[in-house]
Amino acid sequence: PANGGAYTEGQALSATYGCAASTAGAPSCAGSLPSGASLDTASLGVHSFSVTATDANGVATTQTASYTIVAPPRVTITLPTSGAIYALGRHARASFSCVASAPLAVARCASSIADGTAIPTSSLGAHSLTVTAVDSNGIATVRTVRYTVVAIRPTISRLRESTAIWLEHHSARSGLAVGTRFSFSLDQPATLTFSFMRTQSGRVAAGRCAAATAANSHARSCTRQLPAGTLTLKAHAGTDVLAFGGTTSSGALAPGSYTVLVSAVGVGGQRSTVQSLRFVVASPTGP
Repeated sequence: PANGGAYTEGQALSATYGCAASTAGAPSCAGSLPSGASLDTASLGVHSFSVTATDANGVATTQTASYTIVAPPRVTITLPTSGAIYALGRHARASFSCVASAPLAVARCASSIADGTAIPTSSLGAHSLTVTAVDSNGIATVRTVRYTVVAIRPTISRLRESTAIWLEHHSARSGLAVGTRFSFSLDQPATLTFSFMRTQSGRVAAGRCAAATAANSHARSCTRQLPAGTLTLKAHAGTDVLAFGGTTSSGALAPGSYTVLVSAVGVGGQRSTVQSLRFVVASPTGP
């Protein structure tokens, strides 16, 4: 190695030296390693390599070279972040940088897109950004971050309930299950809202469905949907399950028939199509 040289961790480096003498005959020549042998560049810090020449008169001369092993170049990708999720068409600019260990310099800092330009978000699915840093010794560091582009409007699929008739509390008089489980799948992380509506019969009065009273008992029957509270859930992409025992933001549901409306707001801030399920909270004492 050259005296005062700086080499990068992992760089291929061989010992190269020779000896000469002013006396007759070739001198012996011994180094820390044989000439041509590979030097260890796995340990950071200052190292030394010595060679001793001894002439025919037994006079020895030793020369030592000091050199430094420094860390490989570093890549920092600020945006996109690893695992980030972007809505389709969202405008986001790449941000990355490369740094070499002193006294070396960055010879190249490159990616498929330039720093400060828009990252691809025009197609759905998995994407990646790879940045390569090369130092002045020719040693490269490559870093890749992966991100996902999803639809502006999330999609709820496979919305199911484990049972449609159930109890809120165990009853020895009934073989019905206690509670139910809502299962669903999402194409992206989203905040789900479960809006519960109690179904009750009513009578048409003044053009709307009103509560049945003695005064409107002869009017045409209708079905009323009365708000019964909500639940909000942050869910990940993929399949998830919500165990539901009958308590909403308005308290415990009374026995009766219900509809639950389910919608989701995803990373793009848009609401999904509303889906629904029907269920019955049974009375523990039976009909």
